[in-house]
Amino acid sequence: PEFQDVERARAVLALFDEPDSMHEMVNTCLGRTGVVVTIGRENVREEMQECSVVTATVSMGGRVVGSLGLLGPTRMDYARVLGVLEFVADGLSEILTDFKRR
Repeated sequence: PEFQDVERARAVLALFDEPDSMHEMVNTCLGRTGVVVTIGRENVREEMQECSVVTATVSMGGRVVGSLGLLGPTRMDYARVLGVLEFVADGLSEILTDFKRR
């Protein structure tokens, strides 16, 4: 229902075409580890204030090398999203760490 207003959905999707906007959103995750949830007005961009962003860090040999993120409505199933994102990030971290050891 949050995105039945086409203009609202279009504004959120337009952020993905703007490198500066994506850079700004990614920078808010820098320095954080583990799973981070940003809900509604906690998001920096006005277009994202009806959304939630869930990120999880990915590491290689104990060093953070990136993040995975999921964008969704503020009323998403947080328990499920956090569990899945953490599972994927942990699996990817394990694969990267094993790859580094070889």
